[in-house]
Amino acid sequence: SFTNTAYATSTNGATSNNDTATATVQRGLGVSKQQSGANPTAVGDTITYTISATNSKLTDTYTNVVPSDTNGVIGTCTPVSGSSLAPGETMTCSVTHVVTNADAAAGAVDNQASFSANLGGVAVHSTNTAVR
Repeated sequence: SFTNTAYATSTNGATSNNDTATATVQRGLGVSKQQSGANPTAVGDTITYTISATNSKLTDTYTNVVPSDTNGVIGTCTPVSGSSLAPGETMTCSVTHVVTNADAAAGAVDNQASFSANLGGVAVHSTNTAVR
């Protein structure tokens, strides 16, 4: 948080006054997801995604960072799933999904990536928007 105090005084004998305002900057565990392979064209094609979580806190470290995906299989993560993320660090994971008949009928694949972690002993969960 940032604190700013303003002081005002008068040269004509009026009383002095001051006021303090505090603003808190909210930062957190940002999640992104991108398709990293070619667009699927048929049932059975594999879609490849890359999901990432970045710690945008100024001083706090997230511990036990674990990815999940509503409609995909998590592959390799760097650093490994369950690792800690210090401020500015990013965990990147590969995810795959095999196109099903239901996906083809819908004309799209809906899913979301999320990461869970602990921050100062409190469980947190961050989710990105769905990729179609």
